[in-house]
Amino acid sequence: MKKVSSAYIPPFQLTQGQSAPFAANGGLSYMSFDQDGDAGTAAATEAALEQIAAGEGRAFMHKLENAPP
Repeated sequence: MKKVSSAYIPPFQLTQGQSAPFAANGGLSYMSFDQDGDAGTAAATEAALEQIAAGEGRAFMHKLENAPP
């Protein structure tokens, strides 16, 4: 039997003409990945660790630190 999340997650919607989201998971909230009431924390943590392992955070910090004033 599949458990139902107790967290309220509104349905994903786009306004007509709006470009597609560039955020993780196609714009879905991590709360959509709720497991046993964790509000998606496990999925968000896993995604963050994958970004760290891939060096994505370091690349972003380098870009931010070298941005013009």
